[in-house]
Amino acid sequence: MTNTGYTLPDPENPNRHSVWITGGRIEPNDDPVDQREWKRQFSKNPPKHGFGEQAKLLAVKMLMGATIPDEMEEDGSMEYAFQRPLGGHGLAYVDTLYVDESLRIVQGHRGTIFVFSKLPSAAGEDSN
Repeated sequence: MTNTGYTLPDPENPNRHSVWITGGRIEPNDDPVDQREWKRQFSKNPPKHGFGEQAKLLAVKMLMGATIPDEMEEDGSMEYAFQRPLGGHGLAYVDTLYVDESLRIVQGHRGTIFVFSKLPSAAGEDSN
């Protein structure tokens, strides 16, 4: 699963970045057996939503401008987007625990530790 979004420095905490999620993508890994099982699970058995789940989906679409996939792409992926991002100052944030030229370690607002490493850029690409 890949989430897309952006961060901004928190105006009241110098080691904190507030996070907004704007969308994402869920997809199977590259293993052919896993891909077959993924497609079997998600393409043949679309979820049946009860009244409560339908109400939640409608609320997400109306309040956040969410676009939710109706079907799977050929490669097995499914994407979603929010026209009004999820998150904000004080709601979703990460605190920077460590950072250098190639590594960043942060702790999310629910205590999850994330470790990010910078990938080497391909020849001729801008490294910024």
